Amino acid sequence: MARSGHAIVGLGSHRSNTTFGADGASYVTDYPVTNLGSLPLARVARTSDATEANTKFTGVFAGTVGLRLMLIGPHNMLPSTSPSYRLRLYSNTGLTSEVYDSGAGIPVWPPVYDEVGLEWEDDRFWSGTYSDAQVINGERTLPIWLDQIVTCRGFRIEFSDTSNAAGYLQFGLCEPALGWQFSVNVGFGAQYGFRFRSTSRESDGGSKAFRRRRAPQVWEGEIRMLPRDEAMGNWLDLLRQNDLVEPFAWMPHPEEPLHFPRTVWLARAVDPGLVTMAAPRRDTIPIKLEQVL
Repeated sequence: MARSGHAIVGLGSHRSNTTFGADGASYVTDYPVTNLGSLPLARVARTSDATEANTKFTGVFAGTVGLRLMLIGPHNMLPSTSPSYRLRLYSNTGLTSEVYDSGAGIPVWPPVYDEVGLEWEDDRFWSGTYSDAQVINGERTLPIWLDQIVTCRGFRIEFSDTSNAAGYLQFGLCEPALGWQFSVNVGFGAQYGFRFRSTSRESDGGSKAFRRRRAPQVWEGEIRMLPRDEAMGNWLDLLRQNDLVEPFAWMPHPEEPLHFPRTVWLARAVDPGLVTMAAPRRDTIPIKLEQVL
């Protein structure tokens, strides 16, 4: 299980060593299933329709890997149709020797509201999750964090969203990773929000015309007094390998599935400054991240 208050990063990404397959499903020629493995996110993989026979894909790794974290998105599934998924992991490249099964019917959109804070007349009290209108302008990402690391050679994921309004499913990226959870909790004072990019022009009379542009989420904070071996062997190595270029999954509060649709996203590092040697064999690492759009 995830430790409360200990952030998770997508250390050990397997995406570049994954061969994605359609598993017998039909994908649009111009939006093949192989797009799941590359950026930009706008270059999606799109199924030919929304039938369950066509809304699935597989991934086979170049070798045996440890897998605990997966991020899929952005996707076009909406809360009103109650989409769900099933993830299975396998120990062989033929995907026949199963080592993990999430079970069918796992909701893509979990509850995002605590009913204690809502009046019973509020629609959100009964649905528990977003309305379609609330997610139209957001980045829709499906995060999966397993209870433990599973050693596997490949995976199969199947979606059920036969009433999808678009008549098909599409996914921007699939990011499978080992995942790493900090041994120390996030320091108090961390900040998060959005980097708003929308612009406006004001007329002589005072009215404004707006150009709305997507706003990436941002996160900035510190992990204080982290064991030096962990700071060097995990975080510093991640920055060295990914630079400010390669993205990774970011899950700041794994103990709060209620907020996963709000807080879990694909991130790139922004230059955070230098690591501080805070005490003997203890380092304080600054973290500054921006969401990949």
